[in-house]
Amino acid sequence: MCCSNRIKKGFLILVFLLIATKLIYAERVDPLIGGELEDKGEASVIVMLKDEPELISQTDAPFMQVNEAKKAGLEQKKLMVGEQQERVLSKLNMEDYKKQTKNSSFFDIDNVDFKLKHKYSTVNGFSGKITKHGLEKLVDDSNVKSIQLNKRVYATLDNSAPLIKANSSWGIVLNGTNITGVGETVCVIDTGVDYNHSDLGGGWGNKVIGGYRSLNQGADTEECSLNNSACFDDHGHGTHVTGIVASTNSIYKGVAPDAKIIAVKVLDSTGSGWSDDIIAGIDWCTNNASKFNISVITLSLGDCSNHTTYCNTDSEASSINTAVGQGIVVTIAAGNCNQAQCPGQSCTAGPSSPACVENATAVGAVNDADSITYQRGLSLNYWRLA
Repeated sequence: MCCSNRIKKGFLILVFLLIATKLIYAERVDPLIGGELEDKGEASVIVMLKDEPELISQTDAPFMQVNEAKKAGLEQKKLMVGEQQERVLSKLNMEDYKKQTKNSSFFDIDNVDFKLKHKYSTVNGFSGKITKHGLEKLVDDSNVKSIQLNKRVYATLDNSAPLIKANSSWGIVLNGTNITGVGETVCVIDTGVDYNHSDLGGGWGNKVIGGYRSLNQGADTEECSLNNSACFDDHGHGTHVTGIVASTNSIYKGVAPDAKIIAVKVLDSTGSGWSDDIIAGIDWCTNNASKFNISVITLSLGDCSNHTTYCNTDSEASSINTAVGQGIVVTIAAGNCNQAQCPGQSCTAGPSSPACVENATAVGAVNDADSITYQRGLSLNYWRLA
């Protein structure tokens, strides 16, 4: 009888542990990854790691200037991120990839755990292609917060400038300066910018003062200050967005015509890209904010989802939160309901990702009659701008 009770107790404990393990797995691992691994033997993923405690103590903070504290906090976070990345990546077998060229598609799924694409600097995570062996190792690693499938994202935009009455702010003088964007820099994360356009500076270094490129899930990265053409717009969408932000044309003047621009190309010639490249773009802007005086990051892009609640567990959330924590405003298009790219997506059920992240400023679109057209979810607050 006693032995029978012990067996029952042992069985119940085993069942409990199995259920708990499945719940933890489900909470940390995107269920779509399993299907990718079954179909292809590999999956493109974004791995987010658990943050270590803040390194700047609350007792130190009052004695520091706000901007100094933010910069110091960012530098210490970058150190923590690097250490966490090394702690996790050192347990994975990536040796074979060191022998491969940057553009190689070879992936030995039998012997390798992970092919690294992005190691972020201000975001505690990394991205790449994972195998079943690698997934098993990461799930067992207590430093891993979540593993999410890398999502496809698309350019989004509608007609806009005349409807937001930006010209009413240009005459306002604050501390002796008109509110025209003078002294501010905006990171435009999109398809790149035609920096030779006469309304956008007429050449690199005039209005467009820097940039970064990340395409094909990290396979194609460049600093555009070293190679300007790497950030040139081969689609048109990014130039359109930049014109809305800072065009100097006398008739079609931008919202902030005196602002400088950072061109970050993460969408290709078709106007599409990947979440891990989006994160890399935000990460780069945050990391270079002091160098270029970046105060705004804007993204007119998103995936095919609709959200009526905040999506704070999405893969882009950490990069957005870090940027906002540095005093950078992150504005994101709520979505265009493009049926060609996103069949069946609702135009009114709520913003797409990453606009649904709580710390982002989601921007809805209106038509020429000033009627709200896209992504007017009831549970999220967002600006009615075009």
